[in-house]
Amino acid sequence: MIRKTLQVVAVTVLLIAASTTANAAWTIRDLGIFDGDSSYASAINNSGQIVGIVGCCGGVVGHSYITGPNGIGNSSIAAYEVREVNDSGQVVGTNGSKPFFTGPDGVGITYLSTGNGEANDINNSGQVVGNISGHAFITGPNGTGITDLGELRANGINNSGQVTGAFFDGALNHAFITDNDGVGIRDIGSLGGTSVGLKINDSGQVTGLSTTEINGFSHAFVTGTNGSGMIDLGTMGGDMSVAYGINNLGEVVGYAGFRPECFCSTDAFLYSHGMMVNLSRLEVFQSAGWTRIFAVDINDHGQIAGFGTIGGVQHAFLLSGADEEFFRTYVPVPVPIPEPQTYAMLLAGLALLEVIARNRVLA
Repeated sequence: MIRKTLQVVAVTVLLIAASTTANAAWTIRDLGIFDGDSSYASAINNSGQIVGIVGCCGGVVGHSYITGPNGIGNSSIAAYEVREVNDSGQVVGTNGSKPFFTGPDGVGITYLSTGNGEANDINNSGQVVGNISGHAFITGPNGTGITDLGELRANGINNSGQVTGAFFDGALNHAFITDNDGVGIRDIGSLGGTSVGLKINDSGQVTGLSTTEINGFSHAFVTGTNGSGMIDLGTMGGDMSVAYGINNLGEVVGYAGFRPECFCSTDAFLYSHGMMVNLSRLEVFQSAGWTRIFAVDINDHGQIAGFGTIGGVQHAFLLSGADEEFFRTYVPVPVPIPEPQTYAMLLAGLALLEVIARNRVLA
């Protein structure tokens, strides 16, 4: 038994060493907490502009922000919650329970409806998708006109106007994909239970989450082009996982963890080159003491937006640096089963985490 234990330890050390050696190119930009007491990232565009929210007063949402290119500098957005940004810096979200979009670089707010709802995504022509009073909608370019898509949940849109989200088929929620400009609805199935499409790239690859027949927990998934097939991305040894973002290379980011009801013991992941990378084990996070890391979006340059805990406080970050050499030498590191006492840690501020994480799933 002792020899077997030592062998396991030795293998684990080798795996960690290989992983650490292979991630020297990674860099992280800590976005700080702006003028609040915490910060969270929601999305990133191809210029590296990040949008998110600032927490204040012990965990409530203060306001939203947008950075400059590559996460440098920031401007305040007078809105409760931003959710997505296009390559012009136009931002969408919800404010006072009303869906809105902005002009370039987050300037100005235009409300899409007087009804309660949220704007969840915007493409580079300014088409917006979201939900108003229980119905999904899509707009024309620059937020003009609203087309009712019916009793659906619309979460993501690509530059052709293909939409993804979820619908109720009488028994289960299933993810869907549309044709261009939101026309037609096609069920893309599930991993055995319910499913929700969260984001879609320009090839029509959809990513999101689906429950399974095994234990009912959610698993992150990604499809092929135009919603074909569904690949279970697994949980990296945890109970569950969620895929939040996808770029036009088909690279997916999200998080995996234990106990989904409290988001305890989370590990951010990157799915690329056919493998899952545990981003939480990268040396840039480990050496600085980051924990409870969420990856929420990735752009076409491989820049990743997310947030995590450092010094006991939630900070947004920009992670950069993956290259071909990394994926040639990367060796996955096993995810340890957390000790029971881990489940009781860091419960303060979870309400704000749930605003971000669950709204992206349910909206």
